[in-house]
Amino acid sequence: MDITKVASYLKAIEVSPDDLYLDIRNPRFIGRENDIRIAKETDPTDERLQERVRKYIEDHFDTIDLKDSIQRVGFLKMDRIVVRKYTDETYIVIEGNRRLAAIKSLLAAEEKREITLQDHIKDTLEKIEVLLLESENDDYEDATWFLQGIRHISGIRDWGPYQQAELVDRLINEHNMSFSDAGKMVGAGARKTGQMLRAYKGLKQMQQDPTYGDKATPDLFSHFEQAWAKVPLREWLGWDEKELKYENANALQLFYQWITEDNQDSGQPKLKAHEVRDKLAKVIGSDGARKAFVSNKVNLDMAFGMALVEGGEYVNWHSSIRGAIDSINKIPAHPTSAYVVRCRA
Repeated sequence: MDITKVASYLKAIEVSPDDLYLDIRNPRFIGRENDIRIAKETDPTDERLQERVRKYIEDHFDTIDLKDSIQRVGFLKMDRIVVRKYTDETYIVIEGNRRLAAIKSLLAAEEKREITLQDHIKDTLEKIEVLLLESENDDYEDATWFLQGIRHISGIRDWGPYQQAELVDRLINEHNMSFSDAGKMVGAGARKTGQMLRAYKGLKQMQQDPTYGDKATPDLFSHFEQAWAKVPLREWLGWDEKELKYENANALQLFYQWITEDNQDSGQPKLKAHEVRDKLAKVIGSDGARKAFVSNKVNLDMAFGMALVEGGEYVNWHSSIRGAIDSINKIPAHPTSAYVVRCRA
């Protein structure tokens, strides 16, 4: 399927919400499959799984405003959901899972008599107009990413950076798009797109590591963004631009450890992305500070201080602080009567 011509594969049909199923492989669920308990070989129409997915969407992707809107004005045709055929009479959502979750939640609440939907509102939910994506080869995965990516740009519900980067990787490597064109699909410029792709490659490389692969979750994407963006870190980890991977195996093992584990020897908690950006890059660029941090002799803050001193960026505030203390000590212990009178006035 040529995803740039995806609009030509869409056909409007009317279906009952009962025949629509949430997508258990939604790109937004990457890294969260264990939280929802989605097995690899699961029937996507399993009712218990569908209920778990619906509740997860409500809890993590905020459907309150959607439900309020539908309850007030009904489900509007301008908000059409995109689906693919699963069986002759059932469909799985490609784009619009939050909207379907909101609809199913309202209908379930009305059935339990927890709410009362007005007749004209129920009329809009009995049959809803959706867009059926037809493909002869059943290659819907790319279309799912593409359509959700387009909706992300319009601000319907932001994707995480990992999902954006994976779409970029697909568009560039599977559909031969340029950085610039792929970036436009996720609302990013060519430079940002290049950085996202390299961070994605770094995280994917960690996922192949026998020791740390199971800890390489999408939450670490920002760590890899900073690792590539900061030249001292990028060079220390041995970035190979041709292969789009890091080559310094020893440095990589240390980096993986720092961002996933607490260090009991130095008392250093696992590093956050902003610490990689603001402090670790400076430490790695300083020979003495790097050696001390790598050997677990100091924590990151201490190593950062060493790096500042070594780089001549340390400012000696001692004399200024002593001068301020002297000035404070010269203030009279008891205010004069005139001062007290002025204050009371």
